[in-house]
Amino acid sequence: MQSFKEALDDLLTDLAWSLWTELGVAGVERRHARHSVDPESLIIFTADLGDTDPRLRDESMDWCIRYDSFISEVRLRNLLKTQDEVTKKAFGEYAATINANGSARWPVPSGSAPFSFTPSGKSVVDFSRPAVLRLRMRALFGVGARAELLTAFLGEPAASRSASELTVVGYAKRNIAQVLSELHSAGLLQARPIQNRIHYRLARVDALRALAEPLPDFFLDWSMLLTFAAAARHLAMRPMDTSWRVSAVAVNQLLMHFETTLASFDEPVPKSQPSTRDYWENASDWILRFFRGLSSERTPSSARSTSP
Repeated sequence: MQSFKEALDDLLTDLAWSLWTELGVAGVERRHARHSVDPESLIIFTADLGDTDPRLRDESMDWCIRYDSFISEVRLRNLLKTQDEVTKKAFGEYAATINANGSARWPVPSGSAPFSFTPSGKSVVDFSRPAVLRLRMRALFGVGARAELLTAFLGEPAASRSASELTVVGYAKRNIAQVLSELHSAGLLQARPIQNRIHYRLARVDALRALAEPLPDFFLDWSMLLTFAAAARHLAMRPMDTSWRVSAVAVNQLLMHFETTLASFDEPVPKSQPSTRDYWENASDWILRFFRGLSSERTPSSARSTSP
């Protein structure tokens, strides 16, 4: 019988393979064709998986070396700030290897060293796929906050949001505010003051859709979901002799920390129980079910969709 860690690693590598294959890595399973894939979040997560699946690691690096011009170093740096030290260290080794084998200059923590790697040259992006919307937007508008913001507006074309709310796209508020102002000046966004903030929404939805097509159906928050995945994996790596009480407290803290992200999915997060062992077993089973669904393209009922 598989341990929690073994079962979780299998599910997470399956998820990563499917997302990477949509982007053009030489994989087999494509279960996320209707999703907008987030490359920077996926890169950080794959680095955290490390040598759990050496072929996944190597083929993803092959892709990164070939398509580095489509990756935002600024966004990588900003997303890394929210990661724990285990993930930062793993990313350092992964990024150092990318930098050593190509022209990338990704942020590398001090002390990080590249490992032995030979690119396969198999990665090929199909820009006609809905899942690579972010890459198409970057080809159109450049690699930066402009493309990421317009992608976010495509995901929720009726939403009205401020610069502060839009920092979730992975750029600094000052940068976002400037780009929003410029897009408003160009007539692509509407602006409306609400209290002491300016809120923006798409003004020319059909025109932007026509440029960006084909559009995916779903825009999940992969940054938070993959951060949750990495945190769950680190929890699963706990020593075998860890007490049930310590394990139960840790899993409860994990689920509560990501409660807002997980709330959009249909199955309620398990609540604490008097028996710490029962709670740990129920919570760990819930985590496995969650990622089994996510890796097989289950979508939350409230997932953002571009469908009319």
